[in-house]
Amino acid sequence: MIWAQFAIATAIIVCAGYKLSHYGNQIAQRTGLGQTFIGIILFSTITSLPELTVCITATSVVGAPDLAVGNAFGSNLFNLLLIAALDMVQGKGTILDRLSPGHVLAASIGILLAGLAILCIGLGLSFNLGFIGLESIILILLYVLGIRILYRHETLGSPKGTPEVRKSADIERGKSLYVFFAIGALAIVGAGIWISVTANAIAQATGWGLSFIGSFMLAVVTSLPELAVGIPLVRMGAFDMAIGNLLGSNIFNITIISVADIFFTQGAILANVSPNHILTAVLGIVMTNIVIMDLIYRAKKVPWRVGWGSISIIILYFLGSIALFKLGVR
Repeated sequence: MIWAQFAIATAIIVCAGYKLSHYGNQIAQRTGLGQTFIGIILFSTITSLPELTVCITATSVVGAPDLAVGNAFGSNLFNLLLIAALDMVQGKGTILDRLSPGHVLAASIGILLAGLAILCIGLGLSFNLGFIGLESIILILLYVLGIRILYRHETLGSPKGTPEVRKSADIERGKSLYVFFAIGALAIVGAGIWISVTANAIAQATGWGLSFIGSFMLAVVTSLPELAVGIPLVRMGAFDMAIGNLLGSNIFNITIISVADIFFTQGAILANVSPNHILTAVLGIVMTNIVIMDLIYRAKKVPWRVGWGSISIIILYFLGSIALFKLGVR
């Protein structure tokens, strides 16, 4: 019965996430925002709604901070795996060769935020300021600063003439577009609460551990909207938008930990989680560095349909899954 509830909540998140991406694309067309800004800001926020809902519910309703932090770090890993998946979808060559160099900046900001979180978990650093840890405030401030830098880079420093993306022919009219968008967001919020409760029950029933459940099971489910958004964008030729969505989501996901800290009443959230999360976070940093190397090096020859970077990401993801499962099983 628990697994059936988990499956139903998963289906709701996938369907609502797909519709949200559709309406989000239409909103972007109405506003005339650029590809990179749409990917890193708009789409990453939309597709990260499941992570936000799950993390808040895990801390405030379930009382399981490991689920929240594991979901954030694990979603970042899965998003990086999706880069390899989109590499397979786009055809011959590597998708990273088709991107603007500006994505190195987004990836670097993600590494900075993850590195700070690792320090807080590993060294046990925690300075409470009322109901929230100082580290969470710093993460939020760094996120805001990073987004400002990305915006300035996109509007002032990036080259013009990005590839034209095929526009949607069925743009909703008037306020109905925003009403449908709100309905989709509410569906994701409701399903996120439901799936957090069932995931905690699954962890207790199976003994797999909250770190593993959060980092992989919940992470995969809550990252499915990124996949639902990414595949159509790649097929439209909007490569910068597709990858910007994934790297932007990774920045936003770390900041979600700070939001979850506001709802966690037992102290600073990073001081109350398993050190197993360090493995997930470090693995995410290594995989992000591989993306940066591919963006800079741009290999001329690639095996099969994907680049060496994508192959390395796939291998690291599954090795990390096995390692964390062994650490998490009690």
